[in-house]
Amino acid sequence: MSRVELKAMKIANFKGIKNLEANFGCYTQISGDNGTGKSSVYDAYLWCLFGKNYEGKELPVQPLTKDNEVVHKVDTVVELELDIDGTKMTVKRVQKEKWSVPRGQLEAILQGNTQERFINDVPYSVRDFDEKLGKICPVQEWFMLSSISAFMGLKMEDRRKKLQLLTGEISEYEIAKDYPSIIKAFYDGKSVDELIRQNRLTRKTAQTDLDQIPARIDQQERLRIVDVDFAALESDKVRLETEHAEIDALLTEHLGNRPETTSNEYPRLLAECNQKIARLEHDARVEIESKRGEINNRLYATKAELNKVQYEKTSEMSKISRLSAEKDEKAGLLAAAGKEWQKQNIEAYKDEVETTCPVCGQDLPVFKVQEAQENAIKAFNERKLKRLAEIENDGKRLKERIDSIKSEIESANARIQSLEQEERELIEKVDAISAELSNVPTLESVLAQVSEYAEQKAKHEEIMQAMSATPSQSSVLAEYNAKTQTFQMHIRQIDNKLREINEKLAAEKTNARIDAEKARLEEESKTLAQTVADCDRVDYEIRLFKKKKISIVEDRVSSLFEIVRWKMYEPNLTNDGEKEICQAIIDGVPYETQNTATRINAGIDIINGLTKALGCQVPLFVDNTESVTVMRASETQTITLSVIQGQKLTIK
Repeated sequence: MSRVELKAMKIANFKGIKNLEANFGCYTQISGDNGTGKSSVYDAYLWCLFGKNYEGKELPVQPLTKDNEVVHKVDTVVELELDIDGTKMTVKRVQKEKWSVPRGQLEAILQGNTQERFINDVPYSVRDFDEKLGKICPVQEWFMLSSISAFMGLKMEDRRKKLQLLTGEISEYEIAKDYPSIIKAFYDGKSVDELIRQNRLTRKTAQTDLDQIPARIDQQERLRIVDVDFAALESDKVRLETEHAEIDALLTEHLGNRPETTSNEYPRLLAECNQKIARLEHDARVEIESKRGEINNRLYATKAELNKVQYEKTSEMSKISRLSAEKDEKAGLLAAAGKEWQKQNIEAYKDEVETTCPVCGQDLPVFKVQEAQENAIKAFNERKLKRLAEIENDGKRLKERIDSIKSEIESANARIQSLEQEERELIEKVDAISAELSNVPTLESVLAQVSEYAEQKAKHEEIMQAMSATPSQSSVLAEYNAKTQTFQMHIRQIDNKLREINEKLAAEKTNARIDAEKARLEEESKTLAQTVADCDRVDYEIRLFKKKKISIVEDRVSSLFEIVRWKMYEPNLTNDGEKEICQAIIDGVPYETQNTATRINAGIDIINGLTKALGCQVPLFVDNTESVTVMRASETQTITLSVIQGQKLTIK
């Protein structure tokens, strides 16, 4: 570890100090009343090494008159005697005015200032000077370790980056070893944030589909044909078909037992004619029932398709309603964000800088007040710009979501128009099929188109007339024909009943399809519920992973220090998850709200920790130590600045 100590300092014409030579020890106190030059000694040290003050700004160093005018034609000189790990080194910076006489004039004109830098009395350029000092301790780190407020004065992002560099990179793979979902995401090339977005979308989609399952099942149930005993119908159908077969057999047997006569062949011809008529009527009925069955099947299928389209249309309309509500909500938030932006934008700085010393009540130097005001205005503007940027980012996200919702609504409306067109076409198709069903020809109209049937009916009439003309056969034939007609009428009645049963049984296919669809929806519900549960489990793993990572990061960073702990994350108020911060905490209270004494001791603790981590010890200046009763010890050379009323500048 490199160790740098300030042994002596020479100052000439630096701000309010005309000449000063002082020696420094391991612990040195600079004291005096306000305005005696304590801070100027500190500024001289920083200016000599870095050319800036403790805030990292270039500062005017030339002496001033009582009228606040620059004293010209004197050189400002600061020389430091340093001990570098036991080796003496002198560092000097000189600022001179540059005067020249323009051509044609007699008086010299000030052209500006120049600076010269020396190490061990050897002149150096700006780059070589910084490079030489940087070999002892990197210049930026040297500057930061010289003041207890320099590190806390860095931007939050810079403080955080510096601490993370000191503690080393934390392997997310190592943290995630107990969380399978996160490990899998890493192997798939996804970050934790990408996994969060993917998991959130998957869960939202699954939950939306899951919420619609009950309505879809209810929609199917409303299509069910109820109050029909299909088992009884099947039993009746079997019974009627058996009865039909028995009567067909009886009719066939009856027709085969036609009355025989010795006088003519009429009974045989009549039986043949009746058989042909019965066959033609049977074929016609089969054709009609086949046609009606085919039309009924198409009708039920088309109605089922129509119900599906109507359900999808209802779902899209519900989606539009839900999206419209969300759009109105987001629009309200966007309008509120706009008002908040206007409110923040017009907010003006209110000067609350103290102009008197809170300890002694004396008026503070004007330059100190101006400096404090500039710092306060800078801090106010930074906070204002940060808040405006946050509001603008929130507004941008809201606008993007509103645009996305509008796009989704447009897509849904386009889908509804398509579904409505499809619905109209299906309604027309249902009407056409229904009309087709009502136009199925009757048995009589079908038979009227069969020439053979007309011929057999005519032949039947001729035979009957011929048989009626034979008195000896009339009674036998009349009985025979009456029995034949009874069988045929019974068969027609059974055919009519079978047709009605078949029409009702066709509805059973619809119910079977409904049961199958309900079973599929129930399985889909289980799958979606499992998906939601899996997403909840992944979300739980992510929360545990983040909590563990936060704990490891904060513990590792805080391990560098004794009294200061670091809060590296906080909940994001505008979005889910955590926001990266870098806040010092002392005894559970933020650094910014602590009293002066606690902030000084916390600052020393921070410098001690950074010194060990960086491996470089440099002189540490501690201001306002009159506010501290017990000050923390530091292994580095410590130079304190304290106010003692009525005392001249003293260095001891």
